[in-house]
Amino acid sequence: MARPKNDWQNWLWSMDLYKAATAGKEDEVLLFLEKGADVNAQGGRYGTTLQAAAAAWKQRPEIVKLLLEKGADVNAQGGEYGNALQAAVWQGNPKIVKLLLEEGADVNAQGGKYGNALQAAASEGYLNFVKLFLEKGADVNAQGGRYGTTLQAAAAAWKQRPEIVKLLLEKGADVNAQGGEYGNALQAAVSKGNLETVKLLLRKGADINAQAGEYGNALQAAVSTGNPKIVELLLEEGADVNAQGGKYGNALQAAASEGYPNFVKLFLEKGADVNAQGGRYGNTLQAAAAAWQKRPEIVELLLEEGADVNAQGGEYGNALQAAAWSGSSETVKLLLDKGADINSRDGSEGRTPLHLAVEAGSISAVAQLLKQGALTNIRDFSDLNPLELAAQRGDYRIALLLLLRSTDSHSFVKASTWRTLLPGSPGHLEMTIANTTTIRKTSESDITSRGYPLSQEVKEFAARTDDFMGVNSGSRRILLSDTSDLDIRGLEKTYGILWMMTKRQDITASESALESKIYFSTSEYAQVPSRAADLFAPLVQQLLQEWDRTFQAAESRLAIKRTELLRANGRNPRLIRDLLGDAQLWDLLRRSCNKQIAELMAFRNKYESQSWVVLRDNESTGSEEENKAMVIFQDQINRLEEVYSEGLKALMETSKDLIQLEFNLTSISEAQKSASTNKSMKRLSWITFVFLPLMFIASLFGMNIDILASNPPWWFYILFAVATTLLTLAVWLIFKHNSDPEQDLENGQR
Repeated sequence: MARPKNDWQNWLWSMDLYKAATAGKEDEVLLFLEKGADVNAQGGRYGTTLQAAAAAWKQRPEIVKLLLEKGADVNAQGGEYGNALQAAVWQGNPKIVKLLLEEGADVNAQGGKYGNALQAAASEGYLNFVKLFLEKGADVNAQGGRYGTTLQAAAAAWKQRPEIVKLLLEKGADVNAQGGEYGNALQAAVSKGNLETVKLLLRKGADINAQAGEYGNALQAAVSTGNPKIVELLLEEGADVNAQGGKYGNALQAAASEGYPNFVKLFLEKGADVNAQGGRYGNTLQAAAAAWQKRPEIVELLLEEGADVNAQGGEYGNALQAAAWSGSSETVKLLLDKGADINSRDGSEGRTPLHLAVEAGSISAVAQLLKQGALTNIRDFSDLNPLELAAQRGDYRIALLLLLRSTDSHSFVKASTWRTLLPGSPGHLEMTIANTTTIRKTSESDITSRGYPLSQEVKEFAARTDDFMGVNSGSRRILLSDTSDLDIRGLEKTYGILWMMTKRQDITASESALESKIYFSTSEYAQVPSRAADLFAPLVQQLLQEWDRTFQAAESRLAIKRTELLRANGRNPRLIRDLLGDAQLWDLLRRSCNKQIAELMAFRNKYESQSWVVLRDNESTGSEEENKAMVIFQDQINRLEEVYSEGLKALMETSKDLIQLEFNLTSISEAQKSASTNKSMKRLSWITFVFLPLMFIASLFGMNIDILASNPPWWFYILFAVATTLLTLAVWLIFKHNSDPEQDLENGQR
């Protein structure tokens, strides 16, 4: 419902009044009050105009007095400070505080950031206000606000005023009251590093081991501040060094996490359990390994004291994973030397320490893990190995470092990804695979200047020694970019692999005379296997993918045909022709499948025969890896045959069902047509019977009976025409509105 015009005007004046009070402009305040502004209107940061005036940075007691005289509610709730009295305390103006109290401000009113006026005074360090409010009957143990109690607020005050704490205790404040940001007053004082207040609270009976707050207990809170005097005082007063709770779990873990070796030594001397479980990191060793300060001396001390190097739990799973994430190579070495599991996957997402070091971008930690034998081909739950993770993060330095130690991991990073990762202008890639693997960018001119027989022409060429490398060195793989102008007609297809074999020196009769040296590829993947047999299984896997897509497309087509069959309801002869054509297609696919299986088996048998031995690398001939690759090849062929059989069987069964469905629908449609024809013939018979009298009359006109000889009047012709028309219309209506009138007539005759 819209406001009346006068209400809108008053509301606007009220907002202007609020702004004027906030700015401390007395004349404008008076003006808007005279215009009828609502002195108790709610809204804005401070909630009311009175609270805004009390909190204004230009302190004007006369404005507060004016508002009160105009009827402002002194205890109105709302806004940042809850009420005007707390706002005045925050500004520290004794005149306004006194004025509000004289006008009936409730000293125990709850609300706002401080909870009540007494807590506001203690938090801001105003001893005079604390005394005044206590004299006015303020509840010293009232709960509420950020700090929970006034005593905790006084202990946490940035203006350290032990005299306020002392006064509150003398007035009966509960020294062990729970609640608020720090849990209790002792933890608040410890967290602020106020030694005098800590001593005062302990003398008054504060529970030194009380559990509460962010840190769990006072000792952990003291460790977080790094104050040795307070830590020593708490231990002297009986603080439990093994007390559990809080963000760190215990005091020893807090000291390790914050990087304080002096506290770690002290707590161990006091009997701290080095393998205690709990807290964010699960145990102290993991906390020390994860510390941002990177203090390996703490890790070493804990290990000397018997810390379990493979203890599980916490945020990272174990200490080694925490060290890898923090990027401390020295800590990583310490843990590995003590028997840490280098390939553990105890943390989140199934990542190993090597994964975490890559994620942290720590070259030194990655190098240390690789030096100690970390596996590079383990995949996390996202199906990434460390090299792929480094490539995904765009860190080419770590990617190259991993490539040096990778065995098969390089096969999973695309050539286009390497081109993006490696510094320099775009170009071809040259990967050298020997004891270690390296990759670099190379120009087309560099490739063409070498002695590679890249043309189809048969001719002699001069090969430099370094073009094919030494006899005992590994292979070189050149991955060409799409912009290459090299004449490699054997690679005209989108993807292709070509490799060159060189004659080996000093061979025996049982050894192969050739070995693969140079590989060219237009594939996106950097993998060119060291044995030809390694290509066989991927070939069958590619066939499996192609046939899977074929079967999916065929199933989609049959699903569409089924929908068309149901919609046509047997009245579309084209559909049966399509279904019969599909059935013939499945037969062609079956023959193609059988042919592929036969060719694969023949290829396998031929490759294993002695006639192809000369084309195999010496390293692969009769090797265990070669035999394993051939077993995998046979398994993939069997799998392909199984997929063929199941897929084609499903297609044929579906086609058979659809043909049967079309036959049934067509039969039903033809039966319906036959019944309709029979009904039409019956109706024609009855219509003929009804119109026989008319036909008789018409025949009279055709005979020599001159019924018009008497010369009837003119209206006789009109009457005859109308009667004939009405009779015809009646017969038509009977057959239109009665679905089977002839049946009714036949039944009536019976």
